[in-house]
This record gives sequence, C-alpha cells and structure tokens, in this order.
Amino acid sequence: AYVGGDISAISSKVSGYIQQLAVQDNMAVKKGDLLIRIDDRDYRAALAKAAGEVAAQQAALADIQATRQLQQATIAGSAASLLAATAATEKLANDNRRYNALAASSAISAQIRDNASADYRRAHAEQEKAKADKTVAERQLAVLDARHQQILAALAQAQANLEMARLNLSYTDIRAPFDGALQDRMVEIGDYVKAGDPVATFVDERKLIVSAN
Repeated sequence: AYVGGDISAISSKVSGYIQQLAVQDNMAVKKGDLLIRIDDRDYRAALAKAAGEVAAQQAALADIQATRQLQQATIAGSAASLLAATAATEKLANDNRRYNALAASSAISAQIRDNASADYRRAHAEQEKAKADKTVAERQLAVLDARHQQILAALAQAQANLEMARLNLSYTDIRAPFDGALQDRMVEIGDYVKAGDPVATFVDERKLIVSAN
C-alpha cells in the first residue's frame, strides 16, 4: 500500500548543532511531540544573560526611585527654608524701614538703625541662598527624572530581549506541528543547521491518502 497526503516542510528557527533525533522516519507522532533537538547550551546562556540584564535594570530602577524620593524630600525642605527665610526677611525689612524713619527723627540712635539694617541684609542673603538651594534641588530632580526615563526604556528593552531569549531556547526543540508522521529527515546528529534550514518533511495525519499497490 502507498500512504501519502499533505506534506509540510519543517525548518529550524534557530542555528545550532543537532543533538537528538527523537523519532525515526515514518513514525507516527502527536502534535507537540519532540522530533529533533538542537544543542541548547548557547541559548540557555543567552537566557541567563538576558535575565541578569533585566535584574540589573530592575535594581537600577529601584535605586533611582529611592533617590528621587530623597530628592523630593530635599526640595520640600528647601521650600520650607525659603518660606521661613522670606517671612523673616519681610519682617526685618519692615523693621529696617521703621528704624530708618525713627533715626531720621532722632528717636533712636544710629547704632540701633545700623543694627537693624545689618539684620535685614543678613536675612536677605539667607533668603537668596534658600532660593538658590531650592533651584539646585529642583534641577537635580529634573536630572533624576531624565535618568528614570532612560532606565525605564532600558528595562523595557531588557525584558524584550529576555522574551526573545526564551523563545529562541524553546525553538531548540523542534516539535510536531500537528498529528502526523515524520516522512523524510534531512539531518543527522552533529549536523549544523541555520535558522530557516529545512530539517524534515511531515505528513498531516488528518489528510492521509492510502492506495493499494
């Protein structure tokens, strides 16, 4: 009897050396059964490397998030200092104006007036410093925000690489695409195949044709 039917070519999706031939020609198999295995050591190493890169980016992300939180606290502290310095400066500015008027009418001594003026200048300097500190802290947060976005992008790429590494590893097991039979195997153990190379032909069991000789 002659057995035939729809024949499909099975190709490797990755490159490597043939490590195992799980079935013989014309052997019936079920969908998902292992047909041929490619040496997967390089692909396991690539998967481990990709997983390590994801872990590194996740650690970097956690670190930058913690740093941003600290910087936000620094900005809050700078804002509070600026608020206090502004209030003190406004009070001493009012005092300075009042003492200047009193000194002009000789109601107070020049020394009291000069002390009030010195206090105001010191307060104004502290206010300007508080403004500068807040500005620097805010700029640093902007730098951290940019770095945060870079790390998010790097993490997304690392996760995509990890998924690709998982897929490539899975492709080292060439499995039956449906119920059927391996018809012609084109490789032997130790052969090197490239991605896209045909390794066998496969007969669809659902569409078998049987005829007598």
